[in-house]
Amino acid sequence: MNMTRSFRKHLGLLSLLFLVGLVSGCKEEGFVDVRNKVPVVPVTGKILVDGKPLVYPQQGRIILHPDAPTQEKLPKDIPKPSSWSAPDGSTFEIGTYDGSDGVPAGTYKLTVEVGKRSLMNGSFRGGDLKEKYKDPETSEISVTITGDEGSIDLGTIELTSE
Repeated sequence: MNMTRSFRKHLGLLSLLFLVGLVSGCKEEGFVDVRNKVPVVPVTGKILVDGKPLVYPQQGRIILHPDAPTQEKLPKDIPKPSSWSAPDGSTFEIGTYDGSDGVPAGTYKLTVEVGKRSLMNGSFRGGDLKEKYKDPETSEISVTITGDEGSIDLGTIELTSE
């Protein structure tokens, strides 16, 4: 009888955890309707801070922010194209819908945050750049994608921590 009670207790707890996981994974703001997916162009590059690649656990988070005319042309639920620097510490491949699939045509301001990213829970804490390259309003790095390119290599983006 004791074993049955213990089993029911664990089954109830597992059921509750499953429901919490199911509900937390169904956030509406994270939903992207891929049926309205716009074409993308692969975009790659390299990032250096003070002339050096980032060393783990430091990682760079690259985000492309569309300008107003580009934003008006894109579907409302499209995520901002973004990427994390690769394990080599410097290269990146930007994606919009899935991993490194690419970026829709338009003009963007590129922002970069450097910090520590936890692979266990996905958290990210900014670090060395003191938010210097974080604001799209003050970013001096602009990217234009016409959509005619086969792919774009942004080359090396050199940032300074000073």
